[in-house]
Amino acid sequence: MSICALRGATGVSEDSPEAIVKSVRECFEALLAENHLSEADLACILFTITSDLQSKNPAGALRESGHGSCVPLFCMQEPEIKGMMPRCVRILLVLKEERSGLVPVYINGAERLRPDQFPGNGRTETKKMAQYRFLWDEAKAQGTIGVEKKGMRPQTCKHPN
Repeated sequence: MSICALRGATGVSEDSPEAIVKSVRECFEALLAENHLSEADLACILFTITSDLQSKNPAGALRESGHGSCVPLFCMQEPEIKGMMPRCVRILLVLKEERSGLVPVYINGAERLRPDQFPGNGRTETKKMAQYRFLWDEAKAQGTIGVEKKGMRPQTCKHPN
């Protein structure tokens, strides 16, 4: 069995539970939407968080936002590096099978972590995020998390009893 991983990161506006939940949800939903994934495709999710974010664990934030109930989640503190980006959550999605053409998602200021991929310092990524949020909210309003015509797949999850 082959696996692969997909990276994402988000800046967080302030150290509050609400801001962490919002940023983690946005980044996770964009990773799924951009890469045509569902939670059923994921083996696990790893998070790192900078030490200046202490009000909410990103794994708990993801679950609070209605995601991750069927996926093992693990969170670690980012090492302290001089000049590092403050208030940042990094996400690593480990997929159950190998995929090609995966697109990382860096939002809310985290684009500066990858200037090779986001030379415009995130302005176009912010517009993309609004599109993903609209598609995600539209799918939730229709009672489905996936909209096939938009390239999103429905989420399915089975709990072992």
